[in-house]
Amino acid sequence: MAKISSSFLIWVDELIGNSQRTSAHLILEATQFALVVFRDGKLAFSNWFSYGKPDDVLYFLMATLESLNILHSDIQLVLGGTVNKGDETFQTISRFISKTSFQKAPKNLTYSYSFSQLSEHRFPYLFATACA
Repeated sequence: MAKISSSFLIWVDELIGNSQRTSAHLILEATQFALVVFRDGKLAFSNWFSYGKPDDVLYFLMATLESLNILHSDIQLVLGGTVNKGDETFQTISRFISKTSFQKAPKNLTYSYSFSQLSEHRFPYLFATACA
């Protein structure tokens, strides 16, 4: 029988194996986002938030960092999902978090031509599940 597992949990598990510093991973969807924070390579926080506008995302991110006593200047933020460079959410976040990058697609997969048309950071849960 096939084992059913959560693509979100597979993604977090993959991050745990690759995180060796203080970082935050934020995956945006239409009305909610996942935020996972690592401190010194260990999982420090994981939660989902609902949002309506880019300021909501920034608020929950900054409040989480403050509750964990992590300075926003010390964090490496990795974005994924429906956010793109130059859009309002990216601009709002990058005003306060200078070390911001986008999630990369796994290098251990071979991709068809159609995947080259997609942004690498767009479907992190799908890529994590494909690599499991």
